[in-house]
Amino acid sequence: MPDASVTALRGTIVRFTGDPFLIDPAKAFVHEPDGLIVCRNGTIEAVGPYGSVRPSLRVDVPVTDYSGCILSAGFVDTHVHYVQTEMIAPPGKKLLQWVNDYIYPAEEAFADEAHARSVASVFCDTLIRNGTTTACIYCAVYPQSVDALFEEALKRNLLLVAGKCMMDRNVPEALRDTAQSGYDQSKALIERWHGKGRLLYAITPRWAGSSTPAQLEAAGALWHEYPDLTLQTHIAENRDEVAFVTSLFPERKDFLDITIITASSGGAPFSAMAFGSPTQSSPACMSATPRSPIARPRTCSSAAGCFACAWPRTRSGRSMSASAPISAQARASRCCGPSTRPTRSRR
Repeated sequence: MPDASVTALRGTIVRFTGDPFLIDPAKAFVHEPDGLIVCRNGTIEAVGPYGSVRPSLRVDVPVTDYSGCILSAGFVDTHVHYVQTEMIAPPGKKLLQWVNDYIYPAEEAFADEAHARSVASVFCDTLIRNGTTTACIYCAVYPQSVDALFEEALKRNLLLVAGKCMMDRNVPEALRDTAQSGYDQSKALIERWHGKGRLLYAITPRWAGSSTPAQLEAAGALWHEYPDLTLQTHIAENRDEVAFVTSLFPERKDFLDITIITASSGGAPFSAMAFGSPTQSSPACMSATPRSPIARPRTCSSAAGCFACAWPRTRSGRSMSASAPISAQARASRCCGPSTRPTRSRR
């Protein structure tokens, strides 16, 4: 009988052998026009040219032929709000007005557990349909929004890094927690979900404009207690946001310095800061370390004035793509059930 523990996939393989910012890009990228991937008990066992790998298999092992399709590792989305799924492409406005008019009202609906589960299911299916198997995600302020997302992700064996937004000012009352409740709820979610399956928790103070200094310090305290967690937040998304945040923290020299309120309270190794536009008054905003990358979405959910410029390098020369915080997990050569379906090449 064929060995049921072995899966073999044939097709055009695209893969990377290293970071193209650190090694010769031509050597970092591998394109195998006719390749074979062999998995045993869910773990990738062999990858290479079909003619070289096929003889290593028993003749009775079936090969699923995806010729004409691209076989690739799942994509990594470095910054996405699942609670904004229903607000994709609303009318464009300036960022802060867009958030107030569209996003906050949509997020208030996630107080309803049934609504959260429904959207989480659609969101996870959409990730898989687009070949995304790993993502860094913002939930709503409500703990049940995190529970719903992780429950759906667990069913699909997705690798998600996600957390509840911590927000205790400058948002509608229905979306506010406090420094203490934000800490307590986040801690409970960490204990419930972090490390379960392929799920990882991210401490998530939404942005400096929606958190008091006390809440940023509470987030940092959590980071200190759980040093293997990622911290995610927004930083310098556009000019209006920079001006607003600067007015809230006049004693701080720039947006990055404000965020250090959190980091200095913590000391854990990984953070993912979204956007980091070049409008920041100080170049320090763009001088993140290799362990504090800038996450820039490939697309923007509205014409809200977001910046999506080319990913810069840090002073060390390393890419600031937000795949860095989760790269240790993403590098694990694991098949992940339905999310490993091949993705057709599109132009």
